[in-house]
Amino acid sequence: ESCRGSFACANNLDSSAVFRLGPNSCLGRNSCSFNTRNISPGSCIGEASCDKNEGTIGLNACLGLYSCSENSGIVGSDSCTSEETVCADLDAGEVCEEFKGACRSNTGRIFAGSCLEFNSCCGNDVDISAGTCLVAGSCSKCDEET
Repeated sequence: ESCRGSFACANNLDSSAVFRLGPNSCLGRNSCSFNTRNISPGSCIGEASCDKNEGTIGLNACLGLYSCSENSGIVGSDSCTSEETVCADLDAGEVCEEFKGACRSNTGRIFAGSCLEFNSCCGNDVDISAGTCLVAGSCSKCDEET
């Protein structure tokens, strides 16, 4: 099953007016909204994951709270993950709306197995190589406002 959670899978269309969504994807409140390309099986699991992406999302990618937002390049398989999937996973004192998920506002391609912690891979205009950016905040060019 896919699209489980309030407001999951809202307003998704590709250029041919057909949006393909793999099984077991888009699991979480506000997940998978306003995407224009396919989302592969097992991807976009976590609150507010996969928002406003223009590239295809690979297998088992974008697993975590606020992961994968406003990327225009392809997101490779097993990329863009973090342990936190719902606001309740955050430590005491952390504000959910201020959490920085993995893979935000990138224009280059994110290759497989990359960007594996919160706030990794943000604001890049070049490709992210496979198996890189593996710690929190790595490969992030975004300032506090992004």
